[in-house]
Amino acid sequence: MMKIVLVSEGAIVEVFPVKPVLHPSLMAQIREDAPDDAEQGWTFDGVRYAPPPPPPPPNARDYAAAVQARLDITAQQRDYDNILSACSYIGSNVARFSREAEALKTWRDSAWAYCYSALDDIAAGQTSRPTIAEFVAALPPFSWPS
Repeated sequence: MMKIVLVSEGAIVEVFPVKPVLHPSLMAQIREDAPDDAEQGWTFDGVRYAPPPPPPPPNARDYAAAVQARLDITAQQRDYDNILSACSYIGSNVARFSREAEALKTWRDSAWAYCYSALDDIAAGQTSRPTIAEFVAALPPFSWPS
């Protein structure tokens, strides 16, 4: 069984469960010969369908952006704007804010130290390139102070 698809500019832009009734200009782009596993985003060269190429592996900027996002999201758990905002409370007259800021600063420093060390290991070929999720999961853990 084949899928019914709309192909535009060499790519599947829509998949249909049944043959649609569309404007004649669009009906000319309907094909009924796509393989069962074809999805939106696949290409069609006039002869063969192909899935899109896999995304490129993450690079250093991708990993760094993910670390920054994790730091910011953690600070936002306590309603700080981001990690930078949270760290600005170091020395605050409000003890809770000062404790949280110190804890976040210490964790931020260890997270970035891990990040750059891991990136050096990846660049040197000493370790395989992890997914973004694996990289972030390997960050040092953080616990809010009491």
